[in-house]
Amino acid sequence: MSFIGKVVTIEGKKGKYVVLDHKSNEDYGSCSYDREFRIVPLEEIAGKGEIDVTAGEVFKLRGTKFTVHVLEDEAPFELTPVTVLTVRRKTPVVEIKYV
Repeated sequence: MSFIGKVVTIEGKKGKYVVLDHKSNEDYGSCSYDREFRIVPLEEIAGKGEIDVTAGEVFKLRGTKFTVHVLEDEAPFELTPVTVLTVRRKTPVVEIKYV
């Protein structure tokens, strides 16, 4: 299940959050959860057309109890990565010729 773009609540934290990134550090023999979620509060992302991928905070879930709950009655967000280029003008290379 992909959590990216979903609206979630987290036990022990107030409010609703949107998941920007999700990383699982578990292997096939794991008996507990070891995951990282990059989350941002719903109020910060609602109404914006874009958001920095480093925004929000990283929530680490470790243990045997899954405390992240997807809110199925909240519409998820469609997150589309966009490549941005930084543009700056270089100084021209001038060749000096001696006569």
